[in-house]
Amino acid sequence: MLYVPVAVSKTDQRRRRIAGLFIRGWTPARVAAHLQMSTRQVARLYQAWKTEQEQQGRTVVPGQPLYSAEDRRRAAAEREHRRRARLADQQRRDEQARQRAIFGDEGVEYLPFRPVPLD
Repeated sequence: MLYVPVAVSKTDQRRRRIAGLFIRGWTPARVAAHLQMSTRQVARLYQAWKTEQEQQGRTVVPGQPLYSAEDRRRAAAEREHRRRARLADQQRRDEQARQRAIFGDEGVEYLPFRPVPLD
């Protein structure tokens, strides 16, 4: 994945910071007091953010975090699952490259077998 730096205005940075506080469950009055901004301006930003979240199917409850602890756990488990899948794919590709280096392009044929224990 390639990350390209993009110019972000101070206004966008402030909106993202305020949205982050809303996501954590801060009320518009608390955000306005914390950032020493106009309550009316923060209330407008809150309404815009709330409308955007509801369009995406998320329910916003004032004073409560947007994501519950269960949502955060589920997201962390999904990230871990994706990370492990990427690691397994990379290991599989490395193993295939190693076999190509040893045996050439004709490949290796694997025969299914079951070990039989001898008593």
